[in-house]
Amino acid sequence: MVPQELFDSHRFATAKVADAPPPEPLRLPGSVVLDPNRYSRVHSLFSGQVAKVGIRGDMSPTSDRLSNTPEKGLRPGDEVKRGQILATVWSKDVGAMKTDLVNQVSQLRADKNQLDRYLSVDPGIITQTQMTTTRRAYENDLVMVRNAERNLRSAQFTEEEIEIVKREAEKLKEPTAPRDLDLERTWAEYPIRATFDGVIVEKNVTVGDVVDPTTDLYKVAKLDRLQVLVNVYEEDLPKLQRLARAADAATGRSTAAAETGSDGAADELRHKSESLRAWTINFQAEGTGATEAGYFDRLGVLIDPMQHTGTVTGWVENKQGKLFIGQFVTATVALRPDPSLVAVPTGAVIEDMDGSSVLVATDPAARKFERRKVAVAVRGRETIFLRKTPTDAETARGAKPVLPSETVVSRGAIDLANEFTILHGGKK
Repeated sequence: MVPQELFDSHRFATAKVADAPPPEPLRLPGSVVLDPNRYSRVHSLFSGQVAKVGIRGDMSPTSDRLSNTPEKGLRPGDEVKRGQILATVWSKDVGAMKTDLVNQVSQLRADKNQLDRYLSVDPGIITQTQMTTTRRAYENDLVMVRNAERNLRSAQFTEEEIEIVKREAEKLKEPTAPRDLDLERTWAEYPIRATFDGVIVEKNVTVGDVVDPTTDLYKVAKLDRLQVLVNVYEEDLPKLQRLARAADAATGRSTAAAETGSDGAADELRHKSESLRAWTINFQAEGTGATEAGYFDRLGVLIDPMQHTGTVTGWVENKQGKLFIGQFVTATVALRPDPSLVAVPTGAVIEDMDGSSVLVATDPAARKFERRKVAVAVRGRETIFLRKTPTDAETARGAKPVLPSETVVSRGAIDLANEFTILHGGKK
């Protein structure tokens, strides 16, 4: 029992044992890069010469409105939509593919007419061999027409463009029909289309250029969400690994809940998984600091031997378009408190030859305290973190549990421990 006059003096103070607070957040330097899964290099499937280039905002299905002057063409920074024609390439291979379809349709029509004539006459006039040969020729024509159509589809021609070619074949039935000069002018044109909605980040072509399938004509990217690449010191990587494992466990439970029909629980667990991986991206915008939300995704497997850092990739939202590719950013990751630790003031821990101990109140009202060995996990300048439940090895050395809400002497613990030693005749 501590004497009242000693307990009331300014030399001593007590404090409650508290759960360990969250550690300082990680602040990771990095930069913004393009997401490779949301980034496309636009090529031509055929060699040829660029005849026209697309114009901003033009969503017409044909190349009629495209520009044949470079000054009016698309530029880096312009938004494009999926299916929008970015350029047209004049290629003899394209003309040959279309002409092949015309030839096959014409041959199909001729062989079908002959088969119809054979079928219209009385049995016995046409031999079985002639009938079989004609029928086989007709069926072969069907195969060849469909093959020519598939070739055009594989070259990314639309159904409407294929129908235009087939209508040209129908005109051959009337040799005196007027020629379609507009169609002939665009017969060998191959349209280059955007594969998804995005922004042109690079343009390497203009009217008159000769290109082949290896040429990057345009580079189109989705910029509403960008990838962030940050560097993490190797001693901080385990902290992110613990967050990632907890997030993966929540994701697994979310999937299991969704399979059992518990949509509410699945959504809650999915949100928890995302919150565990959350980070805040800090950057300069319009001369002032700004932030955007995101989350980290993957931890790298290599450590830079010179800087002793690993890489972590993640994402940041960019719906307002404030971020730039290559921009320097700082990712802030909030860390979770360790549930196995409690926090006490630095002055509460007594260090001597027997190890670490604290004075714990067994009966605060009666001013009764006991000296208890503890397991120190982390030492800080103002706070020391103790293990709630010591490990087996620490228990063997005499360490005992310390629980939140217990009261310990936070100031003057060493002096009070010495007083106890004197009162007990030198026994601690």
